[in-house]
Amino acid sequence: MATAAPVPQEAPPQDTQQDQPQQNYGPNNEKLPQELISALLRISERISEEDRYARRVEVQEAKRQRLYWRGLQHLVWDYKNEGWQILGPNGANIPGSKAEDSEVILYVTNIYQAFGLSIQSVLTQNRPSVRAEPQDPNDPADVSTARAGNRYKKIIEHLNCMEPLQAQNSYYAWTDGRIGAWTRWGKNPRTGQEQELISMVGTLELKVPITVQSISDYPYVQYSDEFHIRTIQSEVAELGFPEGYQKKIKAGAMGGGEAAFERFARVSVRQGTNLVGQAAASIAHLVTRQRTWISPAWFEDESVEDGISQQLKELFPNGCQVRFDNSVYTGAWAESIGDRWSIMHPLPGDGQFRPSMGSCLVSVQDRFNDIANATQDIYERTLPASYWDDKMFDVDGMKEHQSRPGARYGVTRDDKTQPIPAGVFFEPPAAVSPDMLEYGKDLMGPTSQFLTGAFPALFGGNMAGSKTAAEYSMARDQALGRIGIVWRAMKSFYSEIMEQAIKVSAENRKDDLSIAIPDNSGTIENEQVRLEELKGNVHWYPDTDENFPESWTQKREAFFQLLPMAAQNLMLAQILDEPNNLELGRRLIGLEDFVIPGADAERKQLAEINELLKSAPVPGTPDQITGQMGPDQPSIPIDPIFDDNAAEFETGKRWMNSAEAQKKKQDPELALGVANVKAHLMQHHQAMAAQAPPPMPPMTKGGAPPPPAPTLAPAATQPPLPGSI
Repeated sequence: MATAAPVPQEAPPQDTQQDQPQQNYGPNNEKLPQELISALLRISERISEEDRYARRVEVQEAKRQRLYWRGLQHLVWDYKNEGWQILGPNGANIPGSKAEDSEVILYVTNIYQAFGLSIQSVLTQNRPSVRAEPQDPNDPADVSTARAGNRYKKIIEHLNCMEPLQAQNSYYAWTDGRIGAWTRWGKNPRTGQEQELISMVGTLELKVPITVQSISDYPYVQYSDEFHIRTIQSEVAELGFPEGYQKKIKAGAMGGGEAAFERFARVSVRQGTNLVGQAAASIAHLVTRQRTWISPAWFEDESVEDGISQQLKELFPNGCQVRFDNSVYTGAWAESIGDRWSIMHPLPGDGQFRPSMGSCLVSVQDRFNDIANATQDIYERTLPASYWDDKMFDVDGMKEHQSRPGARYGVTRDDKTQPIPAGVFFEPPAAVSPDMLEYGKDLMGPTSQFLTGAFPALFGGNMAGSKTAAEYSMARDQALGRIGIVWRAMKSFYSEIMEQAIKVSAENRKDDLSIAIPDNSGTIENEQVRLEELKGNVHWYPDTDENFPESWTQKREAFFQLLPMAAQNLMLAQILDEPNNLELGRRLIGLEDFVIPGADAERKQLAEINELLKSAPVPGTPDQITGQMGPDQPSIPIDPIFDDNAAEFETGKRWMNSAEAQKKKQDPELALGVANVKAHLMQHHQAMAAQAPPPMPPMTKGGAPPPPAPTLAPAATQPPLPGSI
């Protein structure tokens, strides 16, 4: 199945955290006393059993929709195991099923996934636009952090590859109805460098209290996932536990109750099979890693003794994250829920078990499959039979004959007056009810579009009875209005993630950060953030701009509409002639080999600016006659012969007037780099002046230029003036 569905993680995220307790229990609390470990284990088990029935319902609903996404849609409820089981090749035999049931047509036409991809393509066209604002606008530290945060956001997005995360977010919004974002400090599995890490998880992985309305009221968050035994053991071996401690972790089913129920649901979805009768073989190499974030209120639980409760409060005053791998303790960290988790619900509702975007299409998909399979059954199994008069035709011989073009067969007629067709009878062909076909079209079309908001104008489909561009535009705006509810929730979710990521960075980074980030045109931008800039307090908000992300096709259409208008509008023509806009037009047209004059020079100058910002200009040398200091020289001089001075100067001029340059000017440490850029641009300006043609002489009254001034002869050939001897 080639879809945008997220792939399960192959390695568990690292849990290198900060703000550890003062007691000498190790950076991961590896030496935590056994009585405290036992208390945390009891709390985790009680949390697993809380909201038992409601949790089972939401797990099974999320499981069903994820299976629907995969195309496994012929499900039957197994009352014995309390879950959905799959019919067909991917499923086990259901007790009580008959042999002829295996011959039932079980085709799937996956409109559930098709509509989901249409919605996801809109939600992932652009990243949500968010901004940092100082908590106290009069506090210089807060203002500095807000400015740095808007730069640092680019770094976090670059390090975490936000496009796949955004696709994962939209996938869970379609199938699960609740998305959790876990922000922490740890090692990037690809680079091995420590950085801010962001993960998206859905309902199957994340257990929260069902009845509360907001994450601010969460007393716990429990995140469970499965990993290979070798991965888990090798990671635990690198922590500060005693030698051989990792061998305590055993693969396979550990524990029962809700933990086992949820484990089977997660693994069955990822494998696309049932687990009835084959659970041991399926999870024999897996370990369930359960992380539980516990608020301090849980330390007062009746299962915790008073003395232990007081120790936990002193150790984790704001709560903690405790981790168990198949019930074996593998670490604890002082963390609060609000600093690590953000929760998003794509649709408004009550409590934490809310419908997903695709839940409205489940029953439609079931009915459509029934209609489509009934129709297919008629086509495949009801070909009309025929009856032949054995006195007129050699019926036994017909079984051995082969049909050939122009073949001739003999016929025996006792009654010569009887026509040959009278000896043959064909059953009337079975016909599918036109009403049933129309009903199927309605389910796949108008009904699904109305329920999901994915109208044809949203994905460029045909609209019945509509031909004009204005009607298409109006219909698309209406469709986007429906999805706008989800988009605004996604923007708020994104702003919370960024706020947590900046806090994680301020708590954990030890050195200033400088990283090169390529933009859409391939230009490398050097983003720098100093640690002292992250000491203030800021809040992140979604931008007030409510424009929905536009597709590449829409941007291209808007660009082409501007081109004929530029011939009548000089200002618009000048705007389109800007190199940045020309580069955008080249990408919108899709011609990678399209050459834009000055584009290479612009990219070269922007790259030089990034290098010039890293150092100060070279002080000028004193004039030998006047003794005055000459102008500063750039650390990167121009090439007077091959540089396109005009194009590079214009690029630098735009940069010097940009908001980025103005901010760098105000920064004492970056102001010297800006001065270096200015010195470089002045060399381009001087080279342009030197290459400029001489001015035209002024015109005389008669219209002809004045006669050239007489040229004096060399001094040696001029006659001496009178009286000079």
